[in-house]
Amino acid sequence: MRITCIYNKNDYHLLIKNKSKKTLKVFQIKKILIIFGFFLFSGNLISQGRYMEVQEFLDLAFIQQPQFSSLWVDQETRDTLKDITGKDFNQLRVRYWESEDKTAWVLQEVGKEELITVGIVVYNGSIQEVRVLEFKEPRGWEIRYPFFTDQYRGINADKLISNAANPIHGITGATLSVEAVNRMAKTALILDRKVTLPNS
Repeated sequence: MRITCIYNKNDYHLLIKNKSKKTLKVFQIKKILIIFGFFLFSGNLISQGRYMEVQEFLDLAFIQQPQFSSLWVDQETRDTLKDITGKDFNQLRVRYWESEDKTAWVLQEVGKEELITVGIVVYNGSIQEVRVLEFKEPRGWEIRYPFFTDQYRGINADKLISNAANPIHGITGATLSVEAVNRMAKTALILDRKVTLPNS
């Protein structure tokens, strides 16, 4: 136990003043931490969510209204996708849109724990556009920005699938999200090949 002796009135006022300063400092630090935590939390909320509706994505991808179709994914194609992406492809049917020699695909993959929804446009066997439509993970949301998605433009299946020369640069702290988008890009290219070159 610490005992502080007060010898006169001036000492008493000095002690009260010093304690008040310490209390004020503690209060200010707590206030800063609360504000920082609020912005951190609200930043995550803002970064998560649905950025673009499917119809909006299609309006950007096509000049004319595209034709909606479904592709039945046979066992051979599922085996190919597993070999390329390293994951089982369990969908029996995939919807897509086609017009102007383009196909558009809306695919979903789990990043770490939550789904990431991505729209991918393929033109003449190469990716023309990648858009992150919805993101629910607490981290890795930077993949939505053009500095990352623009890397896919002009890439074909052979170039993207080649592990020796992967043209996509990752993002620190978003490894799983980047890998998920890579898998979806590879999937879209393989499925596009199935639609446009069914005998290949």
